[in-house]
Amino acid sequence: PPPPPPPPPHNLERPQITCQAVQGSVLTASAGLWSGGTPMTFAYRWERCDRTGSSCAPISDAVAATYTPKRKDVGRALRVAVTATNAAGSSIGFSLPTSPIVRSAGASFAPLTASLTHRFRTRFWLRPRG
Repeated sequence: PPPPPPPPPHNLERPQITCQAVQGSVLTASAGLWSGGTPMTFAYRWERCDRTGSSCAPISDAVAATYTPKRKDVGRALRVAVTATNAAGSSIGFSLPTSPIVRSAGASFAPLTASLTHRFRTRFWLRPRG
């Protein structure tokens, strides 16, 4: 008789997101722990949620193990969906949502700093004391 088919993927431990929930910081997802027949492949899909981590929807073109939160992610939580696939089928596991994404201090102050520096250098002259 032919060997039994391999079992389909089954998520044993949730995918994990590492890094700080800050705009412009790279978030990295791990696949989590899965059982099932090998070989097994993994596909990633990032989702934008409300502040509490519910009402999530896919982010277009966010289909890699890493994602860099954008301006429109500020104040919202993110999660990642990992789809494991083998010869017997596929299954999806979800990470816990991040805390709400916060604005990067560097991103919000950089244009202001450059503007003030330019104004100071072009409108005021410093004279050495002597």
